[in-house]
Amino acid sequence: MHDPRDPALQQWLRSLKPRVELTARYALRAKFASLRADPDFTARITELLHLLQPDSDELAAVLRDAQLVGQAFEPREAMAAPRRARRRHLDG
Repeated sequence: MHDPRDPALQQWLRSLKPRVELTARYALRAKFASLRADPDFTARITELLHLLQPDSDELAAVLRDAQLVGQAFEPREAMAAPRRARRRHLDG
């Protein structure tokens, strides 16, 4: 993904259920520094938070889910390296 602010992506995000959209937006914001300073992107997150009104447990669950979604943006090689290192540590 080259431009996370692409209008087609933003339209797709808005087509999702609010909790899923919030999760996806947090995942994207974690991966793309440009989105952290984007006022429209941040405003939509704020709108979703007002709409959903998650309690602290639900917000924590959304953030955990966003972290998992964000891992899907990582190249497979980058994800495999820590697993190999853990296996060597456990086997060693």
